[in-house]
Amino acid sequence: MAFGDQVLRAIDSRLNPGLRDFYAVGRTGGDGFGIVVRGVDAATAAALAAKLVRCLASELLQLHANAFVSVSIGTAVTGEHAVSATNLVAQAEHAQGMAKSNGRNQAVLYTQPPDGSTAEPPSSSLARTLHNAITDGRLVLAYQPVMRAETVETAFYECLLRLRNADGTITAAGALVPVAEDVGLIRAIDRWVLEQVIEDLVTYPLIHLSMNVSGYTTNNPT
Repeated sequence: MAFGDQVLRAIDSRLNPGLRDFYAVGRTGGDGFGIVVRGVDAATAAALAAKLVRCLASELLQLHANAFVSVSIGTAVTGEHAVSATNLVAQAEHAQGMAKSNGRNQAVLYTQPPDGSTAEPPSSSLARTLHNAITDGRLVLAYQPVMRAETVETAFYECLLRLRNADGTITAAGALVPVAEDVGLIRAIDRWVLEQVIEDLVTYPLIHLSMNVSGYTTNNPT
Protein backbone atom coordinates (compact mmCIF):
# COMPACT_ATOMS: atom_id res chain seq x y z
CA MET A 1 0.00 0.00 0.00
CA ALA A 2 1.32 3.47 -0.88
CA PHE A 3 2.25 5.62 2.08
CA GLY A 4 -0.32 8.24 1.08
CA ASP A 5 -3.05 5.62 1.28
CA GLN A 6 -1.81 4.60 4.72
CA VAL A 7 -2.12 8.20 5.89
CA LEU A 8 -5.68 8.52 4.59
CA ARG A 9 -6.72 5.22 6.17
CA ALA A 10 -5.18 6.25 9.49
CA ILE A 11 -7.08 9.55 9.46
CA ASP A 12 -10.32 7.80 8.53
CA SER A 13 -9.99 5.22 11.30
CA ARG A 14 -9.14 7.92 13.83
CA LEU A 15 -12.11 10.10 12.90
CA ASN A 16 -14.64 7.30 12.63
CA PRO A 17 -15.07 6.25 16.29
CA GLY A 18 -14.61 9.74 17.71
CA LEU A 19 -16.84 11.82 15.49
CA ARG A 20 -19.20 10.00 13.20
CA ASP A 21 -21.67 9.11 15.90
CA PHE A 22 -22.33 12.83 16.33
CA TYR A 23 -21.15 14.71 13.23
CA ALA A 24 -21.02 14.31 9.46
CA VAL A 25 -17.54 13.42 8.21
CA GLY A 26 -16.42 12.86 4.63
CA ARG A 27 -13.62 13.19 2.12
CA THR A 28 -13.61 16.50 0.26
CA GLY A 29 -11.14 15.27 -2.34
CA GLY A 30 -7.40 14.70 -2.52
CA ASP A 31 -5.96 14.77 0.97
CA GLY A 32 -8.80 16.71 2.57
CA PHE A 33 -11.55 15.76 5.01
CA GLY A 34 -14.60 17.81 5.88
CA ILE A 35 -16.47 17.76 9.19
CA VAL A 36 -19.89 19.33 9.69
CA VAL A 37 -20.74 20.15 13.32
CA ARG A 38 -24.16 21.48 14.27
CA GLY A 39 -25.17 23.61 17.21
CA VAL A 40 -21.75 24.73 18.47
CA ASP A 41 -20.28 28.19 18.85
CA ALA A 42 -16.93 29.40 17.53
CA ALA A 43 -15.06 28.65 20.77
CA THR A 44 -16.31 25.06 20.87
CA ALA A 45 -15.52 24.51 17.19
CA ALA A 46 -12.01 25.91 17.66
CA ALA A 47 -11.43 23.69 20.70
CA LEU A 48 -12.59 20.62 18.76
CA ALA A 49 -10.29 21.47 15.85
CA ALA A 50 -7.31 21.92 18.18
CA LYS A 51 -8.07 18.57 19.80
CA LEU A 52 -8.18 16.88 16.39
CA VAL A 53 -4.81 18.35 15.45
CA ARG A 54 -3.19 16.95 18.60
CA CYS A 55 -4.85 13.56 18.16
CA LEU A 56 -4.11 13.13 14.46
CA ALA A 57 -0.59 14.55 14.57
CA SER A 58 0.50 12.09 17.25
CA GLU A 59 -1.11 9.21 15.34
CA LEU A 60 0.34 10.05 11.92
CA LEU A 61 3.88 10.65 13.17
CA GLN A 62 4.04 6.97 14.11
CA LEU A 63 3.22 5.67 10.61
CA HIS A 64 6.73 5.84 9.17
CA ALA A 65 10.05 6.58 10.82
CA ASN A 66 11.41 8.52 7.84
CA ALA A 67 8.28 10.45 6.86
CA PHE A 68 6.87 13.62 8.33
CA VAL A 69 3.11 14.12 8.19
CA SER A 70 1.43 17.31 9.34
CA VAL A 71 -2.18 18.24 10.04
CA SER A 72 -3.72 21.62 9.21
CA ILE A 73 -7.35 22.44 10.01
CA GLY A 74 -9.41 25.44 9.02
CA THR A 75 -12.65 26.16 10.89
CA ALA A 76 -15.54 28.42 9.94
CA VAL A 77 -18.88 29.05 11.67
CA THR A 78 -22.03 30.77 10.46
CA GLY A 79 -22.16 33.24 13.36
CA GLU A 80 -24.70 36.03 13.29
CA HIS A 81 -24.50 36.49 9.54
CA ALA A 82 -26.10 33.97 7.23
CA VAL A 83 -23.72 32.59 4.61
CA SER A 84 -24.12 29.98 1.92
CA ALA A 85 -22.65 26.49 2.28
CA THR A 86 -20.23 27.26 -0.56
CA ASN A 87 -19.05 30.42 1.16
CA LEU A 88 -18.67 28.60 4.48
CA VAL A 89 -16.48 25.93 2.87
CA ALA A 90 -14.42 28.63 1.17
CA GLN A 91 -13.87 30.34 4.53
CA ALA A 92 -12.77 27.07 6.12
CA GLU A 93 -10.35 26.44 3.23
CA HIS A 94 -9.01 29.97 3.58
CA ALA A 95 -8.38 29.36 7.29
CA GLN A 96 -6.74 26.03 6.47
CA GLY A 97 -4.40 27.82 4.09
CA MET A 98 -3.44 30.17 6.91
CA ALA A 99 -2.74 27.18 9.17
CA LYS A 100 -0.40 25.76 6.53
CA SER A 101 1.32 29.11 6.01
CA ASN A 102 1.80 29.55 9.76
CA GLY A 103 3.75 26.30 10.11
CA ARG A 104 1.18 23.47 9.94
CA ASN A 105 0.11 21.13 12.76
CA GLN A 106 -2.37 23.72 13.98
CA ALA A 107 -5.96 24.85 13.60
CA VAL A 108 -7.05 28.33 12.53
CA LEU A 109 -10.52 29.81 12.96
CA TYR A 110 -11.73 32.01 10.12
CA THR A 111 -12.63 35.50 11.31
CA GLN A 112 -14.84 37.92 9.45
CA PRO A 113 -13.60 41.40 8.48
CA PRO A 114 -13.98 44.11 11.18
CA ASP A 115 -16.97 45.62 9.36
CA GLY A 116 -18.90 42.37 9.79
CA SER A 117 -19.21 41.72 6.06
CA THR A 118 -19.31 38.21 4.71
CA ALA A 119 -17.00 38.85 1.80
CA GLU A 120 -15.65 35.73 0.19
CA PRO A 121 -11.99 34.84 0.71
CA PRO A 122 -9.73 35.86 -2.19
CA SER A 123 -9.48 32.28 -3.46
CA SER A 124 -13.27 31.97 -3.69
CA SER A 125 -13.55 35.26 -5.57
CA LEU A 126 -10.80 34.22 -7.97
CA ALA A 127 -12.50 30.87 -8.55
CA ARG A 128 -15.70 32.64 -9.61
CA THR A 129 -13.71 35.00 -11.84
CA LEU A 130 -11.89 32.06 -13.40
CA HIS A 131 -15.15 30.21 -14.08
CA ASN A 132 -16.60 33.29 -15.77
CA ALA A 133 -13.43 33.74 -17.81
CA ILE A 134 -13.75 30.24 -19.24
CA THR A 135 -17.32 30.85 -20.39
CA ASP A 136 -16.60 34.42 -21.56
CA GLY A 137 -13.51 33.52 -23.57
CA ARG A 138 -11.06 35.59 -21.54
CA LEU A 139 -8.36 32.93 -21.24
CA VAL A 140 -5.34 33.59 -23.43
CA LEU A 141 -1.94 32.05 -24.06
CA ALA A 142 1.37 33.86 -23.86
CA TYR A 143 4.11 32.34 -26.02
CA GLN A 144 7.52 32.36 -24.39
CA PRO A 145 10.43 31.49 -26.69
CA VAL A 146 12.91 28.91 -25.44
CA MET A 147 16.33 29.56 -27.00
CA ARG A 148 19.17 27.24 -27.90
CA ALA A 149 22.23 28.41 -25.99
CA GLU A 150 24.75 27.50 -28.71
CA THR A 151 22.93 29.17 -31.63
CA VAL A 152 20.57 31.65 -29.89
CA GLU A 153 17.81 30.32 -32.12
CA THR A 154 14.29 29.66 -30.91
CA ALA A 155 13.86 25.94 -30.26
CA PHE A 156 10.18 26.10 -29.35
CA TYR A 157 7.60 28.25 -27.60
CA GLU A 158 6.18 27.46 -24.19
CA CYS A 159 2.44 28.16 -24.00
CA LEU A 160 1.71 29.98 -20.74
CA LEU A 161 -1.83 30.46 -19.47
CA ARG A 162 -3.07 33.98 -18.78
CA LEU A 163 -6.38 35.44 -17.65
CA ARG A 164 -7.49 38.72 -19.18
CA ASN A 165 -9.44 40.51 -16.45
CA ALA A 166 -12.44 42.72 -17.10
CA ASP A 167 -10.35 45.84 -16.36
CA GLY A 168 -7.75 44.87 -18.95
CA THR A 169 -5.11 43.61 -16.52
CA ILE A 170 -3.53 40.18 -16.90
CA THR A 171 -3.31 37.45 -14.24
CA ALA A 172 -0.54 34.85 -14.64
CA ALA A 173 -0.96 31.10 -14.28
CA GLY A 174 0.81 30.97 -10.91
CA ALA A 175 -2.21 32.54 -9.23
CA LEU A 176 -4.75 30.60 -11.29
CA VAL A 177 -3.69 26.96 -11.27
CA PRO A 178 -3.86 26.25 -7.49
CA VAL A 179 -7.37 27.72 -7.33
CA ALA A 180 -8.45 25.86 -10.47
CA GLU A 181 -7.23 22.59 -8.97
CA ASP A 182 -8.99 23.26 -5.66
CA VAL A 183 -12.38 23.99 -7.22
CA GLY A 184 -12.28 21.36 -9.98
CA LEU A 185 -11.78 23.63 -13.00
CA ILE A 186 -8.29 22.49 -13.93
CA ARG A 187 -9.37 19.77 -16.36
CA ALA A 188 -11.59 22.18 -18.26
CA ILE A 189 -8.70 24.62 -18.46
CA ASP A 190 -6.28 21.93 -19.63
CA ARG A 191 -8.75 20.95 -22.36
CA TRP A 192 -9.04 24.59 -23.45
CA VAL A 193 -5.25 24.95 -23.61
CA LEU A 194 -4.92 21.71 -25.60
CA GLU A 195 -7.58 22.80 -28.09
CA GLN A 196 -5.92 26.21 -28.48
CA VAL A 197 -2.50 24.63 -29.04
CA ILE A 198 -3.92 22.29 -31.69
CA GLU A 199 -5.54 25.24 -33.47
CA ASP A 200 -2.20 27.08 -33.45
CA LEU A 201 -0.40 24.04 -34.86
CA VAL A 202 -2.96 23.75 -37.65
CA THR A 203 -2.58 27.45 -38.49
CA TYR A 204 1.23 27.47 -38.16
CA PRO A 205 2.36 23.89 -38.92
CA LEU A 206 6.08 24.72 -38.77
CA ILE A 207 6.13 25.97 -35.17
CA HIS A 208 6.98 23.84 -32.14
CA LEU A 209 4.94 24.37 -28.98
CA SER A 210 5.19 23.11 -25.40
CA MET A 211 2.27 23.08 -22.97
CA ASN A 212 1.92 22.29 -19.29
CA VAL A 213 -0.71 19.82 -18.05
CA SER A 214 -1.91 19.39 -14.48
CA GLY A 215 -1.38 16.13 -12.65
CA TYR A 216 -5.15 15.99 -12.21
CA THR A 217 -5.48 15.68 -15.97
CA THR A 218 -2.68 13.17 -16.52
CA ASN A 219 -4.15 10.96 -13.78
CA ASN A 220 -7.62 11.07 -15.36
CA PRO A 221 -8.22 7.71 -17.16
CA THR A 222 -10.33 9.41 -19.86
